[in-house]
Amino acid sequence: MACFEARGYDETTVGQISRGAGVAHGTFYVHFASKDEVLDELLVDFNAAMAERVGRSLAGVTAPREAVDAAAGAFLGFFAERRAFVACYAARAAQGLAVDAWRDGINMPMSHLLTGALAVVAPNASPERIKLITHALLAMWLRVGLQALFSDDVSAEQAQETLTAMTVGALSSALNLGGPHV
Repeated sequence: MACFEARGYDETTVGQISRGAGVAHGTFYVHFASKDEVLDELLVDFNAAMAERVGRSLAGVTAPREAVDAAAGAFLGFFAERRAFVACYAARAAQGLAVDAWRDGINMPMSHLLTGALAVVAPNASPERIKLITHALLAMWLRVGLQALFSDDVSAEQAQETLTAMTVGALSSALNLGGPHV
């Protein structure tokens, strides 16, 4: 991670990762086929930590709108704390990910957390509907999170307010919950 944070995705080499880990260059290939695999392994840890942070932010919150706002704040804070990693992974994603990764999502822990929450909020919704709503919301949160991190004219507060309002509105509409009281 230190190599990626110091140099960025494009400038980080397998040799630098090997030296940073204190292993021979050839030993790297015993464990990973490429620097992409290293970054993917770091993404697994990143995603698990994000889901845990967002999950903790929901503890004790019973009002749905407050839960969405707490989750949005936790998500944006986590992104901001790990800005360098987000930039590295975004650079890699821009160079191409497998279609399956784009279709299925790259953050399974957050997907599972959201799917479980939606199943509680809308117990009569089909699993297929829940899955589509989950992916739509995760895509929206990612895009807003990237704007908050890398755009000088978007504040974290604006991003959080936007995520909260759009999520509540989208859920009310998509799940036919009858208004913005979610």
